[in-house]
Amino acid sequence: MKKLFFLIILAVCAFSCANENSLENTCNYTLILQEGYSTDSENLSAVISINTGNVFFEKKTEFPLKATFEALPYGTAVVKVACPGFCTVRYKIVLLENSSVSTKIQLLPESGENVAILKGKLKTPDLLTVNENLKVILTPVDSVEKFIEGGEIYDVNIDNFSRKDVIAVSGEYETTLPANTHGIKYAVNADGFLHNGSAFEFKTDTVTLFSGKTSVKNLVYSE
Repeated sequence: MKKLFFLIILAVCAFSCANENSLENTCNYTLILQEGYSTDSENLSAVISINTGNVFFEKKTEFPLKATFEALPYGTAVVKVACPGFCTVRYKIVLLENSSVSTKIQLLPESGENVAILKGKLKTPDLLTVNENLKVILTPVDSVEKFIEGGEIYDVNIDNFSRKDVIAVSGEYETTLPANTHGIKYAVNADGFLHNGSAFEFKTDTVTLFSGKTSVKNLVYSE
């Protein structure tokens, strides 16, 4: 009888411990992918993956782009959000015990009709077009953290949202860049050149680009 009672006590303890551990290791995490672009999003889909180190989770979500992962292990997780035509987003997040967290991500277009187009000419101080092939350098002013919020997030990376070099052929350039409907500011720079013994240089300027729009930025050098 004593042996049976002891076995029952062990079984109850084991069930309690297992139930307690399952609660301690449970986190609910929701991702909401927001529109920051100009065209209709009803045909969009995204694949969201979460790697907790020991377990890999993945979901495909259609419009509206929202996905909830239930009963995730707590701790650090690596998240990847991939949507065709848009910059892939990667980051790390700390998921706390017994928590429900949501993260909002603004998608930035990298191809198709949602990107911004930037073009222009390189001009001498007297506004003549430079006839050399020079490099134009474009760098986002806004940090990647501006486009993601919610939760203890770090090590954020947005693919193709970084410095971009483009060659101005005979003084003319054109390129595409990620942008949104509110406007994203880029720093603009360009290589200097020598002409008839004089050195010409371009002082860094800025330009604000909008999703689906074409902007013209002529770069005027100083001697």
